[in-house]
Amino acid sequence: MDSSVATPYHRVNKILLSIIGQWPHQSRLSKRICYAIIFFFTSTHGYFQTAGMIAAFSDIDVFLEALPTVLADVVCGVKMFNFSINAAMMKQLVIAIEEDWKTFSSGPENEILNEYAKFGRKVTIYYAGALYGSMIPMMLVPLTPIILDIVAPMNESYPKHLMFQQIEFLLDFERYFYPLLIHGYLGTFTYLTIIIAIDTMFMVYIQHACAKFAILGLFLEKVAKDTDGDIEKNDYNQMVQCVSSHNDAIESVTKFVLTVENQYIKMLIVKIISYSCHNIRGYG
Repeated sequence: MDSSVATPYHRVNKILLSIIGQWPHQSRLSKRICYAIIFFFTSTHGYFQTAGMIAAFSDIDVFLEALPTVLADVVCGVKMFNFSINAAMMKQLVIAIEEDWKTFSSGPENEILNEYAKFGRKVTIYYAGALYGSMIPMMLVPLTPIILDIVAPMNESYPKHLMFQQIEFLLDFERYFYPLLIHGYLGTFTYLTIIIAIDTMFMVYIQHACAKFAILGLFLEKVAKDTDGDIEKNDYNQMVQCVSSHNDAIESVTKFVLTVENQYIKMLIVKIISYSCHNIRGYG
């Protein structure tokens, strides 16, 4: 097993979190470099989105269309900020996962860990594929007139548009079309990577907590079968192990809940505003 990866099933999570500079075992230098790159693209992309939305205030349709994308940037920022300030607790959770895999390196307990970790890896890949795949239609919008100019040229060029129309109200986008286009692609990729990396890692924590409760159930079942009415030393040791496993599972869940509860309250508020904007635009 790669010593820098919690389990053999978490390499994808490691890659994603390393890109945004948030993998717990990442070197300090690597974290700072990756974080600086991420900060550059998220801050500039967020500026163009927000300033463009304000500049497009006179066009209510573009303004309302832009507002959910700006709120999505806010959600992404909340995720990143929350994950960063809880980095120490996140590292503790990863270390706890590593210790559990060392403790249960074989037997039915290891099979349970493998089962839940495999499911976690599958969801990570599907989730990443779905979100990254959602970029393709957005990327094709500004590329369509460029392709048409090549395959079906006209006397005048086809009108070009950026992925986010509000930016066209902010500056002379035709003059800086290609730099803005590339920046938009990279900025969107950055935001999606932050969302995917953090959400899937949270899902890994949840799956591992479920695995620990499943292992606890296995211990209790074993104690119930082995106990013949007399509480012997072996039975007592098994009960101690059950209590210890239960406390570990509860501690892991508590740490996770403390980490995410504030984040999801803020995200809920942002999503309510976003849905309201969609409804207003629909009625308009």
